[in-house]
Amino acid sequence: MTMLRTLDQNNQAGVCTASPVCRFIEGENLSIETMIRKQKFLFISANNNYAAQMAEHYLHGMGGDLFEVRSAYINDACQNASALFVLIEDGLAYEQSRTRKLNTADLEWADQIVVIGNLESFEVPEQTMCKKIMHWNLDTTDTSDASQEEELGIARANRDTIKLNVNGMLSRIMV
Repeated sequence: MTMLRTLDQNNQAGVCTASPVCRFIEGENLSIETMIRKQKFLFISANNNYAAQMAEHYLHGMGGDLFEVRSAYINDACQNASALFVLIEDGLAYEQSRTRKLNTADLEWADQIVVIGNLESFEVPEQTMCKKIMHWNLDTTDTSDASQEEELGIARANRDTIKLNVNGMLSRIMV
């Protein structure tokens, strides 16, 4: 039987007070069969619009239909052609409609929020104060003077970091 646990902001299993249906009570795991609804994850790109979309695709791919997942971005100007290239290179189709500008409704919808990138560009809104917020840091090196190969190298490293983080998160949630 598959079991789910919630994560705290340090990616450690723990108590989720945001919603009684996703609560992990010490010593008791809630099975999927006893949960009323799936855990809802929101990936937010703080610096790279494709990072959240990568994480969304990887969680769908690795976690199947166990979760509801959305992705959003903060800054319109952060789109990166190399990040899009490595997304496609890894077999993930780019869908413009999936990742959208962060809004209040997404923050209220989510049980778990993962901010990917530099936290300086993300101010935690009041409606997320009782939610589980995780942070995944990425290489945010300015690549404006980098060669195309150097830029692709950073984008590939970030993609691989996101994939590892999603896999690690799943291993801590699923028993």
